[in-house]
Amino acid sequence: MQSARVVFLMIIFAVMAVGSYAQTCPAPTTACPTCPSAPVAMQPTCPTGTCGQPCPPAMVIPPSCAILGGLGGGPLAILESTCAGPEFDRLYIENMFQIHTDITALTTQGIEQTTDKGLRNLSGKIRTEQSDQNTKLAMWYRDMGLGRVKVDYCKSGTIINCLTNLCGAGFDPVYAQTLSDALKTLRDSALVSAPKLSRSDMKHQAELVARTAQNEIDILQKWISTHGTVPEKY
Repeated sequence: MQSARVVFLMIIFAVMAVGSYAQTCPAPTTACPTCPSAPVAMQPTCPTGTCGQPCPPAMVIPPSCAILGGLGGGPLAILESTCAGPEFDRLYIENMFQIHTDITALTTQGIEQTTDKGLRNLSGKIRTEQSDQNTKLAMWYRDMGLGRVKVDYCKSGTIINCLTNLCGAGFDPVYAQTLSDALKTLRDSALVSAPKLSRSDMKHQAELVARTAQNEIDILQKWISTHGTVPEKY
């Protein structure tokens, strides 16, 4: 009788152990309490001259975690308010290096977590571009005699903490919108900076960064609006 009871308890413990390993998706935590958890419906304005016609359907905008990492107006505001000159060149490198680093961390998270092959491929392309641009920025910074560019890793860390609370297919739209928002900050910062930079090679780089970021924003916004897939060639 005692042996039968022992066998029964062993079976119960075995079932509990299997159940504990089956839940691989982390439960939401308080690490990111302000991260939005649901898409926001944006109702477009009805066009004039179409009496009796229904309004276009509301476009669903996935929430974004980018604002949590300070990727909003910080770098852009600094670059907008600084006049051209050697000091601006220094600030440009420091702020763009930070944004490239943040996007590199973001796309690394996307590659590891997305369930969409197209998003994964696009993320890999973007991550390579960000790394290449930072290599140039670091070289110019050394040429100025300023040593190594300092980075605040807390910014990207906040974004990553927000995204890691999302699981499976629920990750993809929030990630796509967050990456799109980060690329918009990159694009706008590059556009503001290009006319102020003193070196032609830095101007060329800023213009290239802006164009490339815009192309990638367009791809991400198309994916978001159609809930389709990013072209796999990326």
